[in-house]
Amino acid sequence: MGPTSSMWRAAIVAMGLSAFASSACCKVRITPDSFVLHRAVPLPVMSETESRANVELAVSPGVVLRGWYLHAPGNRRLVIFFHGNGAGVLSSAWALNWLGAEFDADVLAFDSRGFGFSDGPADIDAMIDDSLRIYDYAIKQGRSEETKQGRSEEPPIVIGQSMGSSSAIHIGANRPATGLLLLAPLISYRDVIEAIDRAAPWYVHVEADETLIGLRSSPLLDLAHIRAATLIVGAAEDRLATPRVVARVHDLCAAPVRQTCTVQGGHEDVTAINPRVRACIDDFRRNLPSPAHPAITGVREDG
Repeated sequence: MGPTSSMWRAAIVAMGLSAFASSACCKVRITPDSFVLHRAVPLPVMSETESRANVELAVSPGVVLRGWYLHAPGNRRLVIFFHGNGAGVLSSAWALNWLGAEFDADVLAFDSRGFGFSDGPADIDAMIDDSLRIYDYAIKQGRSEETKQGRSEEPPIVIGQSMGSSSAIHIGANRPATGLLLLAPLISYRDVIEAIDRAAPWYVHVEADETLIGLRSSPLLDLAHIRAATLIVGAAEDRLATPRVVARVHDLCAAPVRQTCTVQGGHEDVTAINPRVRACIDDFRRNLPSPAHPAITGVREDG
C-alpha cells in the first residue's frame, strides 16, 4: 500500500464528510488538503554522475527479465536489489540511485517475472529461483573487461524489499555476499495468510490452498545458511511483516553479525525514501569492511 491508496482513503473520508454535511444541520468545508498528501521531508537530489543502462537476462525459454544497471565512475562495490510486490525498477528509481551513492556501488535490479517489463507469469518459486541466475549474471558481468576496472572482487551486497526479501535470503543461503539487507522481510506464506485473516471480517475465515502450501522455496530454511552480515529493518506498526515476524527473522538468521532496526510506520514506510530507514542503512554500512577483499571463492552450487 502506498501514496495512491492513501490518497484514495483521504478522498473517501472527504466524500463521507461531505455526505454527512448535506444531511446534517451544519456544514463541513472540504479543502485541497483533504485530497493532497503533503511530503514530510524532501528527498535528496539524485546523483548526476550515475549512468543507467537497460539490461536483459533470459531465465527460461520465452521468459526474459528486464531491468537496469546503474554505474558511476570509481564505484568499488556491486549492489543487487529485489523489489517488493506491486513495485518494480521504475517505482524504485530513486532508491536505486541512493543505494548506489550510499555504498559507492553499481546497482543491478530487474523487474521480477510477471512484473514491469519482464516476461512470464508471476510465480513465487520461479522468482526465487531467478535470484541465483541474476546473481550469477551479475558476477559474470562484473568480471568483464568493461566493468572490472577499479572494482573490488568482493561479493555483492544483496538487498530485498518485502516480497523481494525471499530472493535476497535465497542468495544469502547459496552464494557469497558482503552484506544482506532485508527491508520489511516476508519469510512465510503463513504470515501473509494470518495478516489477511486478521484484516478480514469476523465471519470470514482465510486459509491457504494446496498451491500455496506446495511451494518449494522456503526462506525459513534458507535463513539457517546465511553467513553474510545482515541488517533487518522493520516497522513498529507493520501489519504484514509484523515486529513478531522481524524478530523471528533475526532469531533464525545464522549470520554471525546481524542487527535489527525498527522505524515508526507501516509496511510501506520501510523503504529508502524514509530518512529513518536510510539512517539504519547508513549505520550498517559503516560497519562493513572496506571493499578490498580477494576474489570470490566457495560458491555453493546446490541452490
